[in-house]
Order: sequence, then C-alpha cells, then structure tokens
Amino acid sequence: MTKNKDKKKSPISKAVIVAVLLLAVIVLFPRRKDLLDGGTVRYSSIGMGAVYEIECRHRLHPEDGKIYNEVGTIISIFKKEIYNNVHVDYEHWTNEGHSPEVEAIDSEIESILNSAD
Repeated sequence: MTKNKDKKKSPISKAVIVAVLLLAVIVLFPRRKDLLDGGTVRYSSIGMGAVYEIECRHRLHPEDGKIYNEVGTIISIFKKEIYNNVHVDYEHWTNEGHSPEVEAIDSEIESILNSAD
C-alpha cells in the first residue's frame, strides 16, 4: 500500500477558505461614527458591531461651575472593556465652555458693535 503524499486540496475546501477570509474581512472592517459631544470618534466592526469597538473620547465635562475636557481612549472586544485611559483634563478649563481665544474674539466683536451705536 502506497500513500499519495501529493494529495491536493479539493476545490471545495479552497472555496471555503476564501469565503471564510472574505467574511472575516467584511465583519472586521471598521465603521467610523463621529459623536456630537465635542469631538468623540467611535470605530466599531461593521458586521455585528459587537466584535470590537475603539472610542477616542473628547467631550466636555462640567464640574463645580467650570467646564473641563474629558479625553482618552476606550477599547472593547466582544463588549468587554479591555483598555480605558479616559481622564478629565483639569489643567485646561473655562467657565462657559469657550476657550480664552473665543472669549477674546467675542469681547472684541461686542466692543465693535457697541462703538457703532
């Protein structure tokens, strides 16, 4: 009895491998969603949306009459959070949610409008 070592894979098994790879690419392809909370961007898998999710958080965080920025990254796989470094940036804050540059421009515009009267 001789064994045939040059046994080739059947065309069906090649088709199954290609189909599985194609399905994996479709399911794992990222979908980008921009949230309207100050700049947060969320990436998740297209297929079921539950395979993975990466959130680059940048949102406003009001506390004690001041508004801070909440920044960081959250990574979840199968809806289980595996990484989270989100923190509130207490070094940069404002009273009304505007940067000092915006406040300066607003006051300049107000002075121009008031001088026109």
